[in-house]
Amino acid sequence: MAGGNAPILGKILGHFRQQPKRQQICDAFIVYYFLVAVVVLAYPTLTYCTFPFNALMSALLGAVGMLVLTVSVRMHISNPETFYGISAEKSFWEFCMCSILLLLVATHFMG
Repeated sequence: MAGGNAPILGKILGHFRQQPKRQQICDAFIVYYFLVAVVVLAYPTLTYCTFPFNALMSALLGAVGMLVLTVSVRMHISNPETFYGISAEKSFWEFCMCSILLLLVATHFMG
């Protein structure tokens, strides 16, 4: 079964290697934040315990929020002509400021 998927994974990796370095970095962060969200959701499922519920929700809010912010930066980097008058540097600056704000909100929500 795994042998049948090898050409598909090879094409995906080939396409990934053709992307510019900035997009590769954004894609790596997107995969990382997705895996963090999956682990955060899998923890209460496997342990049958959601005792620090506010901490669980804060971690999920942080992971999904960073995922959305990173996807928006990747959209801007990959297709800059749709965002009139906004440079990639300004987009990255807004990403950094929103990330800090999201971190503060998640920390406050954690209690």
